[in-house]
Amino acid sequence: MKKILKLSACVILSVTAILFSIAAYAAIVTADASFDINKLSSPSDTNEYFDQSGKIIESANKNEPVKIRLENLPAHVKYAFIAIEDKRFYRHRGVDIKRMAAAALKNVKNKGFKEGASTISQQLIKNTHLSNEKTLKRKLKEIKLTLKLEKSLTKDQILEAYLNTIYFGEGAYGIERAARTYFYKSAAELDLHESATLAAVIKAPSVYSPFLNPDKTAERRNLVLKRMREQKYITENDYSSEIGKPLGAIRDDSANAYSYMNCAKREAEEIISSLPLGYYESYDIYTYLDAELNELLQNETKERPVKSNYLAVLTDNISHGVTALSSDVYEIKRCPASTVKPWLVYAPAIYENEISLATKILDEQTDFNGFYPCNNKGVYHGYVSVKEALSKSLNVPSVKVANCLGLKKMKDYAAKMNIELEGGLGVAIGGIDDGMTLREICDCYSVFSGKGCFTESKFIKKITLKNGKTVYERAASSKKVFDEATAFIVNDALKECAENGTAKKISIKNLNLYAKTGTNGNTDGNFDAYTVSFTPEYTLGVWLGNADNTPLPNYVSG
Repeated sequence: MKKILKLSACVILSVTAILFSIAAYAAIVTADASFDINKLSSPSDTNEYFDQSGKIIESANKNEPVKIRLENLPAHVKYAFIAIEDKRFYRHRGVDIKRMAAAALKNVKNKGFKEGASTISQQLIKNTHLSNEKTLKRKLKEIKLTLKLEKSLTKDQILEAYLNTIYFGEGAYGIERAARTYFYKSAAELDLHESATLAAVIKAPSVYSPFLNPDKTAERRNLVLKRMREQKYITENDYSSEIGKPLGAIRDDSANAYSYMNCAKREAEEIISSLPLGYYESYDIYTYLDAELNELLQNETKERPVKSNYLAVLTDNISHGVTALSSDVYEIKRCPASTVKPWLVYAPAIYENEISLATKILDEQTDFNGFYPCNNKGVYHGYVSVKEALSKSLNVPSVKVANCLGLKKMKDYAAKMNIELEGGLGVAIGGIDDGMTLREICDCYSVFSGKGCFTESKFIKKITLKNGKTVYERAASSKKVFDEATAFIVNDALKECAENGTAKKISIKNLNLYAKTGTNGNTDGNFDAYTVSFTPEYTLGVWLGNADNTPLPNYVSG
């Protein structure tokens, strides 16, 4: 009996010592953490953007706070956020011990830290008082300040502050500005499914953007509605009627909707979301923008052969930064047409020693197991060299080379250029199921300007804090896809294309210019028209088409 008592005493003393040590450690590392009620407001600091010369190009305010009282919001607004973010919000005292324990068990089982357990109160403290770094020290500070928050404000006051400060993407801090940004209405007017959409967005604004990833957003919105139904905030009929509704987000389709700064801000947002400091700091953001070239490109794209949507992207081949952009549409994926031939078909076949530029190919109507590729206007040329086939963008030779090379090899090379291919031999003439963005197409041409190496283009060069500390600096990484000889050989054909082939209209005397065109259409009209051209210094991609897929006249071609 005495042994049992002694053992029990030792255990109690050990546990007490451990708890005391933990408490002492927590007290030490959180000593400098102080709660400031004045910080519980939407950020109004400024992110400043700079061009490549270091000049300020735009002060992108995080927007002066636009607050709305909780009492002025429909009940389903607040319940959407509670249901998905913190279902015991009104029952816990800031820290949900039960939820933390469940998350810890899941993390142990999954051997990782994917499962979070932050309450709405903790999120509010983290966003307004702390950084995003995942450390025990930061978590202890968060818990300490959350407990102080709960003693200082009522639950409704905490929820109101949370809804007025949380980040929703698109530069929108707070639910009132988010409602105006996505739905062009006040948060007081939000419908049930719109409230669920905004509650879905905050998990990862760059991932669950109604503009960029509507399918993912709708899927998570429906999860929010499901949680609301499970927690008795809405009825089964409410749930059934709302899950099938379109998102209803209204995108700005003005000429500036897809400006250079629009793209730079999106990229900066993705970068900042991964930084320990998060969205709630003030940053100096350095871009690759050449203001003079950007203005020139915008002026040039004002006059087009026909009224249509358009997109033009200019990339520096040394830094691989996007230096200019002009467009009236978002970065949509379209059929890349014949722009794929150099990097997807001919370069791999040359690198694999299947062909040379002098190789003769019979250009005639050919049946590839039921697939009949057709040349422009149904004209065939008999035996042609690979160089002529590429410079004149003949379809049948391209498919023949692809058939010889094999789909697997083409897909492997495409993967090295960050392109995932699906489909049959039609990919050899641009029949890519998911389509490609113009920037993806231009990036694939980096293998020719880069001596066989692929490099992805970017808008953001560097991000610093206001005190000058660099928190992000791009390190452009190149990936070897072909050898320098292959790039040189294909460039010879692309030079011929620019001088005497399908791109000869852009030929400029004494300019070392390489080019490739692409046209997707039929006898009723063309849906996509491209020219991708490059010099040793720059790559320029231009697309004409209509976002709603209505055809252009047949005379508007690559």
